[in-house]
Amino acid sequence: MAEFLALRGCAAFSASRLARLQKAVGESVAGIGLAAEHWYFVELERPLNTEETGRLRDLLGIPGKLPAAPGGRLVLVTPRLGTISPWSSKATDIARNCGFAMVKRIERGTAFHVSGPRGDDSQESALAARLHDRMTESVTTSIDAAGAL
Repeated sequence: MAEFLALRGCAAFSASRLARLQKAVGESVAGIGLAAEHWYFVELERPLNTEETGRLRDLLGIPGKLPAAPGGRLVLVTPRLGTISPWSSKATDIARNCGFAMVKRIERGTAFHVSGPRGDDSQESALAARLHDRMTESVTTSIDAAGAL
């Protein structure tokens, strides 16, 4: 059975890009705030030990000390379920070439933390539509759901 590892990463967007995205989202759903960070999802043949986990975090550019996790409800955007993204193909090859033979696949998602009032179903659908490309990405509401990748 394959192991699944989820690693929290750094901010996904610069402050100016996040502000532009928040402005665009605000046109559909008023009164919300956004924060975004990368998450990495790793399928492994076996669990990693502490040293290997540290090396993998370094390879992915995850610092040893991350800021506090943003608050708000989670909207997790991942590559479309059932597909392998080009980013994943390259990242997996790089990891294997760096001595991580136990890595079967690495994928990256963007965790949006939405603060403010929850809208009705149509507003939540509009929010999700602004945050992802339905042709190439899927939306979930939990990190554990990314295990379906």
